[in-house]
Amino acid sequence: MPLTACLLAQAASAAQIELVRPPGSNTFGDGSFVLPNGNIVVRDTSASIPNPGAGAVHLFATDGTLISTLRGASADDAVGSGGVTILANGNFVVLSPLFKNGAALDAGAVTWCHSATGCNGTVSAVNSLVGSTSNDLSGSVVALANGNYLVLAPQWDRGAIANAGAVAWCSGSGGCNGTLSTLNALVGSKAEDRVGSGAALPLASGDAVIASPNWDDSATVDVGAVTRIPGSGGLIGTITAANARIAGTANSALGAGGLVALSNGHYLIVSPSFDNGAVADVGAVTWCPGTAACIGTATPFNSLVGALSGDAVGSSGVAALANGNYVVASDRVDVGGITDAGAVTLVNGSAAFSGVVSVTNSLFGTAAADRVGESGVDALANGNFAVSSTLWDNGAVANAGAVTFGNGTTGITGPVSATNSLVGSSAEDRVGNVLPLANGHFVVHSSNWNNGPVNNAGSIAWCNGNSGCAGPISAANALVGTSSGPVGPEVVALGNGNYAVGSPTWSPDGSIELGAVTWASGSSGLSGTISAANSLLGANDSDNLGYHLAALADGSFLANAPGFDFGGSIDVGGVIRLPGEHASSGVLSAGTVLRGLQTGDQFGASGLDALPDGRFTVRSDAFDNGAIVDAGAIAMIPAGGLTGPVPAVNQIIGLETLINPTLNIGYDPPRRKLVVGNETSYRVTLLRLPSDEAQLFANGFE
Repeated sequence: MPLTACLLAQAASAAQIELVRPPGSNTFGDGSFVLPNGNIVVRDTSASIPNPGAGAVHLFATDGTLISTLRGASADDAVGSGGVTILANGNFVVLSPLFKNGAALDAGAVTWCHSATGCNGTVSAVNSLVGSTSNDLSGSVVALANGNYLVLAPQWDRGAIANAGAVAWCSGSGGCNGTLSTLNALVGSKAEDRVGSGAALPLASGDAVIASPNWDDSATVDVGAVTRIPGSGGLIGTITAANARIAGTANSALGAGGLVALSNGHYLIVSPSFDNGAVADVGAVTWCPGTAACIGTATPFNSLVGALSGDAVGSSGVAALANGNYVVASDRVDVGGITDAGAVTLVNGSAAFSGVVSVTNSLFGTAAADRVGESGVDALANGNFAVSSTLWDNGAVANAGAVTFGNGTTGITGPVSATNSLVGSSAEDRVGNVLPLANGHFVVHSSNWNNGPVNNAGSIAWCNGNSGCAGPISAANALVGTSSGPVGPEVVALGNGNYAVGSPTWSPDGSIELGAVTWASGSSGLSGTISAANSLLGANDSDNLGYHLAALADGSFLANAPGFDFGGSIDVGGVIRLPGEHASSGVLSAGTVLRGLQTGDQFGASGLDALPDGRFTVRSDAFDNGAIVDAGAIAMIPAGGLTGPVPAVNQIIGLETLINPTLNIGYDPPRRKLVVGNETSYRVTLLRLPSDEAQLFANGFE
């Protein structure tokens, strides 16, 4: 019987359909990927045809029919072991770093494949870009916005010049083949230039920016270079100051801190090790235009830099704001002789900026090791920002922590204090961890916050995204934990601007762990303590309600209770779908829960994930398949949710006991098809819900 007919024949009675392993399969499904057209790419990096460990990458149609197989030619080629990259046009690229090119072991190969027809045959220089010496193509593939792609090969050898590095451009409609060389790539000219070893930033235009922090200029070591690669045709030749932005001092490692895209189309080069002449590691953040080449030398005259050795400007990251500006966090900056006081600086993102981080243009700390901005800067939806400084000292109170609001247009300058920041009041409160909300406001979740004598009670404070909040955290301005149990650690932002809190170890009296889920308005927040009046509580000891939360596309959210009991069955586990517009209170009841089937299933304990069309998945690694203990299961649930025992037709259920299996999960929204590759048992399984979601597989896989 043909495979398609076989699959459809099984559909009437089976909730899971296995893709048939082609001959020679050994690790079938150690990677699986769903293409935009619904076809499925499956890796088998240890496939044994034509030689042991040659590896294979298969393309299957949406109905499970095998379309093509790409194989290695030699033993241990491990085709596909470097990953599969899906391009913007729907085609895909296979990276095989262990491919042998004649006597060159692990020369590597990159193979382009069509989304509809795949690629048949064995990897070679005829159908792939290949290396000529060991480890030449052990890098990565970068998909561009226009459907083309780049091959980054920082360990490529330029003849006798080891690890010169290369970046090759390839067409997303036909790929590229032959041997990587100076004739088809941008390359380095000296040993250990490692071109392409740093960050890669695809731009909306289809171009890309590539950082090579180890690049040497003449005799100057590790100057670093950042190069813009055209998205059509690429760039061929050797990196120089004529085609790249470079540093002027040894060990500046330009771009080592990453590349940041701004919302206005421009981008930034972050270099914490940048040297200003003889002053080492002052750090620099350099602006580049998004529509033109960025070449020449980065200097203090075209970059934001530090004043002192070790300032390492940009060391804590750079946040791009919605209005095009950006915020630089430099937690190692020394201020007025204070070591590592830290500073955070707002910069206009419309043009190149030159200047030095100082007390006149930055928010800064006032004690040694305050390290302001150490925990990062979060961009808010309205263009403003919030700074987390969990190590900030509140006077003599060490590591009280602070979160400071900043205006995205005017910024904030001066010292962090209780008058401009939300702060902790006890040692090791470590106030911080910002969660931006969809409406522009934000929430500060501080799991280490101490409520008087209660250590790590936790707090969740709402702050206005236009003015921030200030002063010490308390039950008057935050939802706080008590001796009955901490608040959190789960906090999720909902699509409608509100937020929800999961406190799985919450207890009414400190003796049992019911768990709690608390909804809060994103326009005003919630303060006080958890109770049945403002939260949904677990029903029994060890229900642990709120262990996982997941926001859905319509503003509602999911919460699970892995220890939920039903009838005489213990730890069946349950998942409930809750509204995102108002609070749910009282006690969890069986009639509102989608639950497991038997003792120990712990339904939902391993994760909840929203799918892009409103459906969601529930993972339960401890789920039992009849007498098979801990077989595991993945359930796909309709957007409106379900209650009662989870239907078998909604699940992919394991066939053997596997503890903590490694899964790769893909989803095809138009066909409502879930694809699960189990890298532990080497299986790939399909699950599809029909359009009316009343009967699984009612219309086959199409």
